[in-house]
Amino acid sequence: MQYLKACVFFAGLAACEQFRSNEYQYLGKEQVPAILNKWEEYTKETIRWAEKINDNELLGFQYWNWANIYERRKDNIAGVNYNKKAIYYFHLAGSEAWEAQVCTLLCSSHATKGEIDTEGFSYCQRSLELTQKLIKKSTQVNEYDKFFVQLSFINMSDLYKAAGDYEMALNILHDGQKYHIPGSKVTTDLAAEKGKIFQLLGNYDSSLYYLKSFESKNQNRFLNEIVKGQMYLSETYALTKQYDKALPLIKECIDSVAKLTWAKKNYSYP
Repeated sequence: MQYLKACVFFAGLAACEQFRSNEYQYLGKEQVPAILNKWEEYTKETIRWAEKINDNELLGFQYWNWANIYERRKDNIAGVNYNKKAIYYFHLAGSEAWEAQVCTLLCSSHATKGEIDTEGFSYCQRSLELTQKLIKKSTQVNEYDKFFVQLSFINMSDLYKAAGDYEMALNILHDGQKYHIPGSKVTTDLAAEKGKIFQLLGNYDSSLYYLKSFESKNQNRFLNEIVKGQMYLSETYALTKQYDKALPLIKECIDSVAKLTWAKKNYSYP
């Protein structure tokens, strides 16, 4: 009981420092080293006590937090290593939902950087396996659950795209599209991703087929999805020498990115 109380005590202190750090993160401000140091100190104490009671799920959360601390210090290598430990402990605990989330994070990291290696593929594969398994087991599936599965497909597709295997990348997106809910802003029809791959293949007609919808003024999509689609569409227009169509889209993308940046920097807590 004493060990459990110590876990709760230090986990609570760590959560307070995390919340303070989150304020700076959401406002787009520089992190305060003293806050990160305190957060790390309390996280390490929580881990020390969690090890005594063999609470693998709590250990998973604390190593995930520790990874977050190092990512905010711009030390991504240490962040990845602690995320790997988080996956290990979530796996031991049988916490598949949390294991899936961290696997998806590491998969996204490899996909975003275009890192084509066995490790990246293994995290993407595990992410796909777990997200699909969880959605099949769930009795109440919502659109966020489905988007989470789609994100795993997008990441895996991005790895194949980086490797130059565009056919496989398209096949993976085709499998991911079945999780789209028509009319949903949360799930995606994967039009931007497909349009980009056809652009890379030099099949500009097919690229425009998927990307043309991003010209519409009334899109049932989130702004970051619209920006991505418009950026890809402007590239395809430029490659087909339709500069008069590309330029307005580029300007619109710049304005949209400015709005996203403003919203992030001016977010305030109630």
